[in-house]
Amino acid sequence: MTVLAIEFSSPYRTVAVVENGKVAGYASESNPNKTDTLALINAALDNAGSYRKDINRLAVGLGPGSYMGVRMSIAAVQGWQLMRQTECVGISSIQCILKKAQRNNMCGKLCIVIDAQRNEFYAACFSVGESHTECVEKIGIRSIANIQELQSQDWRLIGIEEDSRINNLTVLPPDAGTLGIIASASREIMPAETLSPIYLRKTEFIKAPPPRKIPEINNNTLK
Repeated sequence: MTVLAIEFSSPYRTVAVVENGKVAGYASESNPNKTDTLALINAALDNAGSYRKDINRLAVGLGPGSYMGVRMSIAAVQGWQLMRQTECVGISSIQCILKKAQRNNMCGKLCIVIDAQRNEFYAACFSVGESHTECVEKIGIRSIANIQELQSQDWRLIGIEEDSRINNLTVLPPDAGTLGIIASASREIMPAETLSPIYLRKTEFIKAPPPRKIPEINNNTLK
């Protein structure tokens, strides 16, 4: 099986081609403002010596993280599936980080923390062993004080980018190579149109005030 994986949930944007569970081609962009999705896809395909017709499965990181980045990658996957009917897998970026931590022999009490803006964080806690992971606390939104409390309880904090508010943060962004390896073994195939970013906040909509009435101009006053 050949998987094309796209992971844009962190500032480190990556695309990978994974063949039979191994990374065959890889491309990255460290400046999110310069992300060219098609250029990264083409570079990863070229590095793997693969063509679009060779791709059997698409994988996309759903976040949480960069909302714009995740939407860009989902849009690319949706367009691809619309044209080629390629099967698709959506994977939480937290799952990707956990797999990467395990492969880097990071075991014990791990807490994944991702900036959620408004001085808050998405956070999920796990007990991680060499061959297993157990969720201790499901993903939720926490204040900086809650995050610092976790650190005082000997949780190792892992994030997708440097953050001056957290001391001793291990930076381990999700990457398309790991994402593609997970997707190779996944059975959770889904239509691309059902993909959506993992976003825990409630949608807030503020209705705009009614338009002001502009008083009519008397033409006589302009003479």
